[in-house]
This record gives sequence, structure tokens and C-alpha cells, in this order.
Amino acid sequence: MGRVRSRIRPLLVVAVALAGVTGCSAVPDFDPPATPPPATASVPADGVTLRELGAEYGPVDAVVVPREHRLQLLTSQINVVNVVFDAPDADELAEWFRGTLPGAGWTITDDAGGTLIFTGHGWDGVFTPMGDGSPGGAFSLRKQGQ
Repeated sequence: MGRVRSRIRPLLVVAVALAGVTGCSAVPDFDPPATPPPATASVPADGVTLRELGAEYGPVDAVVVPREHRLQLLTSQINVVNVVFDAPDADELAEWFRGTLPGAGWTITDDAGGTLIFTGHGWDGVFTPMGDGSPGGAFSLRKQGQ
């Protein structure tokens, strides 16, 4: 009889331990948060979105550029978007972004010498004029935390 008890106790310990592990591993009820709607900007008649320019990644509907732009370069990656303009003039582009970014949910955090630094929608951005009287400028977005 002593041998039977000595075999049962270890089995009971294992059974209790497994019951505890099984109970701890149960998946609780979880409702994932709703996906927020995509960020969009109000698109004026004289503007186009980054999506309309062909960008696939980033806040493509939350950035509007002048329709009368002359695009030199567009790169759209999962964590970086770059746009380089030959036209319009850098001052006009800076003024455009000053007027359109805040209404689309962006916060301009610095505005000096035509360079704008802004943040919003989980992205950080900068517009930089080409400088030295050259027309155009560069607009870059980088996903926060990247």
C-alpha cells in the first residue's frame, strides 16, 4: 500500500500542475481595437494627394500638393516617403504646405527660413526649399519610431 501512495502522489502533483498551466494558458476574451479610418485631407481644386501622385505607403491621403507641381522624384516606402519638386517656386511650396498641413491633421513644429518641420498621423515630416534661388523643394516623411 505504501508503494501505491508513493506513485499516486507524484501523479497528483503533475495533474495539479498541468491543470494550473492549462488554466493559465486559456485565451481571454479580447476585442481588438477598431482600425482607425485613414487620415484624409481636404483636397482643394488646385491640389492632388500623394496617392494621386502614385505613392503607395505613408499617409497618402493626408498630404496634398499643388496640382501645378513639377515632380522630379517620388519614393514611397513602408517607413519613408520623399517627394522632390522642380516647381513651383520654393516660397510658393512652403506657403502651400503652411496652408494645407494643419487642416489635414498635421502640426507644424518649426517654420524657419522656408523650412517646415511637422508631425502627425504617426509620421514626422520636413519640407526644405532647394535654396540659392532654385525653384522647388523636397518634402520628406518618416514613420515615427523608425
